[in-house]
Amino acid sequence: MPVAAMVVQALGTFGLAWIVGVTAVNMALLTIILIVLTFAFLLMANGIFSKSSHYAVTTEVGFVITMAVIMIVTQGVFSQLAY
Repeated sequence: MPVAAMVVQALGTFGLAWIVGVTAVNMALLTIILIVLTFAFLLMANGIFSKSSHYAVTTEVGFVITMAVIMIVTQGVFSQLAY
């Protein structure tokens, strides 16, 4: 089992959640969108350079974008419940 990869994935998810939280508090939606797009493009470039299949690259990039969208929506929902 690739424990190191799973630990890095967990740290990356925590880091993204933290960034989403900070940008949500500062009402900086455009900033988080640009950050996520930057991550997605860099991840896509990494997959292309390593000659991963198109399916693998699309899956990885889609995972990051979907995860970010869920985090942004969750921040929006819970911030509305706080008021």
